[in-house]
Amino acid sequence: MIKVKKGPKPQILIDNEKEWNRKFSQAWKKYKNEGGDSPKANYNKPSIKNATKKEFAGKCAFCETYVPHTYYGDIEHFRPKSKYCRYAHTWSNLLFSCRICNGNKGNDFPMQDQIIKPTTENPENFFEYEKVLNESSVRLTALDQRARNTIDLMGLNREDLCDYRGKQYKKLQRAITELRNAGADQQIIEDMINSYSKQDEEYSGMFKFFYENDMI
Repeated sequence: MIKVKKGPKPQILIDNEKEWNRKFSQAWKKYKNEGGDSPKANYNKPSIKNATKKEFAGKCAFCETYVPHTYYGDIEHFRPKSKYCRYAHTWSNLLFSCRICNGNKGNDFPMQDQIIKPTTENPENFFEYEKVLNESSVRLTALDQRARNTIDLMGLNREDLCDYRGKQYKKLQRAITELRNAGADQQIIEDMINSYSKQDEEYSGMFKFFYENDMI
């Protein structure tokens, strides 16, 4: 997980956010009281989804997996719309997510401020990375309870994800070894490692952590 600055609010939300939130809140209250069909919201408009996808560079806000390889991606409500109707279309509440993290989180939301929000906090202050199983897998480690809550809620140490992080780490290791065997200048190697740590790269938080802690 990395810190991501929210981009400009799409014009469609500038024009409609307050009214859509008001109508959805009313419809949801009626649904809870009277039953019937669950009310539909308007947050999934293409311009809104594309804006969230762009600001997160196509990566899940939580696990940093590049989503469009296998799926369109979800708009994730940091505060679930079923519990916080008034934020269903609020730009600051909309993140880009993979289906797994979004599904794991579901409608759960611990006490306010008990999980990490990557658009308002720097995850580097809450998480570290650990190589395990002979460096074939990489786990996320928590530095406090809020980080542990986040890992557990999103499933950020699910086996497949840890193994895939490990594969990406090994990929970089092999590239470094090839460059060194070819007699490449150290600056070339440093530049390549830095390229893996760029914000739009998959698992950039992991690579940045390992690089800054001399673990590559």
